[in-house]
Amino acid sequence: MRLLRRLHVVLVPILLLVAVIAGTALYFWQLSEHKKLEQQKWVTKLTNSINAANFERSGIEALGYEVSGSVQFINYLQSSGDSSERLFLENHIRYVLRQERVVELGRIAVYVIDPSFVLTASSESSDPFGPLELPNDLYQTVFDAYVHVSTGGAFYKQGTAYRSITGELRYLSISAHHSKMLPDDKQAMNRADRSLLVVDGPLTQINVLLTEIHRYPTLSLDFNQPSSSINPVEPITIKVLEQEYIDGSLIDISGLGLSMSLTVLDDHYAPIESRLATKLTLYMLVVLVVMLFIIHLVVRTNIIKPINALLNDIHRGGLELRYFKRAKGDDEVSTLKNAI
Repeated sequence: MRLLRRLHVVLVPILLLVAVIAGTALYFWQLSEHKKLEQQKWVTKLTNSINAANFERSGIEALGYEVSGSVQFINYLQSSGDSSERLFLENHIRYVLRQERVVELGRIAVYVIDPSFVLTASSESSDPFGPLELPNDLYQTVFDAYVHVSTGGAFYKQGTAYRSITGELRYLSISAHHSKMLPDDKQAMNRADRSLLVVDGPLTQINVLLTEIHRYPTLSLDFNQPSSSINPVEPITIKVLEQEYIDGSLIDISGLGLSMSLTVLDDHYAPIESRLATKLTLYMLVVLVVMLFIIHLVVRTNIIKPINALLNDIHRGGLELRYFKRAKGDDEVSTLKNAI
């Protein structure tokens, strides 16, 4: 068997084994890094959406302050439910909602409820003489606030994030107002004869993120209903947990009164695994071919070529000593020449 063939028989399996071991180790390391980057990408999106929700919450509450501080609203409170003042108030609310700065917040709804829990004004009313109804999504929360106010409990305002029947995440702001006292007056906070101003608006950025996540069958985002009102100074906390009962991980993120859980199944990384395996396989094959080429070149240059030259000398000299050229080197072929 020729020397190069023997070399290939020995080297190719060894290099293949080394390439498989190195490629496997590199594959799992790269996969781990890609998973971390993918998780960090979604954590960043969740964090940004919560921060954006804080600004949207502030905009919804600012709209409530604007309506409650208007002349139309104050006149309505002091008019004892006069129908003309109610129409003036509804027209003013619709005017405010048509402003560009308010339109950018999304579809906002404003409701006014009197001390007897009667809905007397609504921005959603299409018929000025028709009955007014409070949406089912809001009814329980608003009724709980009304019960608290009507029983003399200390109440000024509260804000709550909730998920509507349609799956949209929204923010509900409720504030109590007396006809003759400021809302934050200590004497007014326990008065039972106060009207409720309800402002309801979407948390747009979180809803955009929900829509994006719904495109991935391997991702799911769950919204955990907060147990208390939103705290605008609450820090954002992030926890990444490995699940025991599903093949995937769970990312818990909470802050500003919002709490969400993103489930990432292991199948979500299947495209990454496929691309990574293909790329590393190609890389390993290229490296293997280059190494074999270099070894082949070195063997031919430093071993095969000198041996062929020696065989040619032997063939020309007819095995006679005078035809051998002495060599000064210390390699195997030079040693062989000088020994004859």
